Amino acid sequence: MRNRAPDRLQSVGPGKFGFSLGWDQLMATHSRQPGVSSRSSDITYIIRDDVEHGSLEDLETGRQIRRKFTQKDVNDGKIVYVIDEHSPATNDSFVFRVQDQRHNSLDDQRCVLTYCAAVRRFTFDRLT
Repeated sequence: MRNRAPDRLQSVGPGKFGFSLGWDQLMATHSRQPGVSSRSSDITYIIRDDVEHGSLEDLETGRQIRRKFTQKDVNDGKIVYVIDEHSPATNDSFVFRVQDQRHNSLDDQRCVLTYCAAVRRFTFDRLT
C-alpha cells in the first residue's frame, strides 16, 4: 500500500465537497509473480467498517459506495470521500481488505482521512 495527501477539497456535486481518492492517494499493488495479473481491475477494496462522518461515493454513478470498489475505479478518479456538512468532525476513517483476483488479501487496513482548512491528509494503519 502507498498513499499521499490530497491536494485540496473539491466540489463533488451540488453543495457537496470532498476529496478525490485517486491513484496518488490510494494504490494497492502486488508483486509480479508468474501467473499473477497486475491489472487494476483485478484489485478490489472491500469495506469492512464504513466512514462515520461522511460517505464514499462513485462520481460516475453518484451513488454511495457501501461494500467495495476496484483499483481501476480509484485510478479513473471515480471514488470520492464526501464530507458531511452537518458534522463538526475533522477526521474520519474506514477499514478495508485489499484482495486480488486470486483471493490473496491484505486484511484490516485503515484509511484515516483528516481534513480542515489547514490540514488534509490520508494515513494507513494496520489494525492489531
